[in-house]
Amino acid sequence: MSKRKVSRRDFLSLSGMTALGAILASCAPGSAPGAASEDEMPAAEGYTIVYTYPHPESNMLGRNQRAVLDTYDSMVSGTDIQVELKTGYEHSRVQGDLAAGTAPDLFWAGYTSVIKAIDEGLIVNQQDYMEASDVDFDDFVDGIEAIYAPPTVGGTFWGMPYEQVVVLYAYNTALLEESGMDPPPKDWTWDQLIACGVAVTRDKNGKRPDESGFDANEVDIWGVAPWQHFAIQEYLPWTAGQLYVDETGAKATINNDGVRDSLQFLRDLYASGCATEKAPERGLVTGKVAFQEVGNWGLLDFEKQIGEGGLGALYTPSHPEHRITATPWYDKELWMPVQDDKDREAAAYQFSEWWALGDPYLEFCLETGYFPFTKSHFADQRWLDAVEGKEFMQVAQEMPAYATNTRFWALFRGGQEAQKAMIELWDLAVHTDTDLGELMAAAEAEVQRIIDKYNS
Repeated sequence: MSKRKVSRRDFLSLSGMTALGAILASCAPGSAPGAASEDEMPAAEGYTIVYTYPHPESNMLGRNQRAVLDTYDSMVSGTDIQVELKTGYEHSRVQGDLAAGTAPDLFWAGYTSVIKAIDEGLIVNQQDYMEASDVDFDDFVDGIEAIYAPPTVGGTFWGMPYEQVVVLYAYNTALLEESGMDPPPKDWTWDQLIACGVAVTRDKNGKRPDESGFDANEVDIWGVAPWQHFAIQEYLPWTAGQLYVDETGAKATINNDGVRDSLQFLRDLYASGCATEKAPERGLVTGKVAFQEVGNWGLLDFEKQIGEGGLGALYTPSHPEHRITATPWYDKELWMPVQDDKDREAAAYQFSEWWALGDPYLEFCLETGYFPFTKSHFADQRWLDAVEGKEFMQVAQEMPAYATNTRFWALFRGGQEAQKAMIELWDLAVHTDTDLGELMAAAEAEVQRIIDKYNS
């Protein structure tokens, strides 16, 4: 990656931050204690830092982390900094380990896991290090700061961006051909999803859900496997022009028409008989699921299993009237705890930058299907070769909200706890016949209680 000295003022300009954004930044948590100043990058040699990753090595992502590190001999290029990788680190441990001072030197997580620790001054502001080491902010893809440095945390990169996730609908092309179906349009809608799902679902006797005698207890091929627990919280209401928490993060807005329509869609989807809450293992690959909501990670691996041309891809479906296409996209960053040993802290940063902005991250993307977040990586011939002819990767890369819209993965104090209330809302909407207005009002009150507790 090319590098250029970027001041704080320059970065605010680059990120398109408005005067309001600058005010929000001034009100947000400041630089963590001991972070590097803009003109000073501590030397860090001879350290073995501990880096933790949540996926175990029995998982393709964990295995790939290990393989990439082993390729580089667990050493940061140009230094004698060694890396000890520990896989299987549980998100639930993050806040406790930070508070106890037992957190690893570097760990992988989303903002919802660390936002409380940022407030408490336990997390290093990596943008200070990034500026001190002349990271080229111009090389980040357009709009990246809306995801990784949103105004909610002062418009600053507290963590190093890592693991771009874009969610789409993949489909088994052979199943569609066997049922005589043409692929639906990429910008399909909720009602089209249900219709396509019913058309391809078959029970053990070959009957569809809309045919007499269909056995819902003996389904052989499922039409749809949605990623349900994330759907209702975020992108379904978004496609109806609504949010479940307002943009300030201070007010729950669940009791609205967009959420109601989303819940009704989910009721209709499962009532149609075409959708399963628990997809058969490797169902998309084995032909037991026709349409599956999945992330871009692992799709390259799916293609290896299913064969070239065996996977197609579509945008996540939108509200049939509002027709707002949304990309479920959420962040994962590399986070650094504040440490008394600033040279060790700097060593952790040097690994963070080398791993995420250098060749190792591109190697990770080429194996897993995760997306780069720098223009240099997107322009690299190895990436261009990897996505050539792979429709599902190309669709994911072009999805309308990718790298252009602000985040709608809720980022607010108490967000992690509020997700439990939203999951309960989804479960009750699908598994009971309770009035949706009653369910939404109760969920809004609970999420508002959580927001108020964290903001008090």
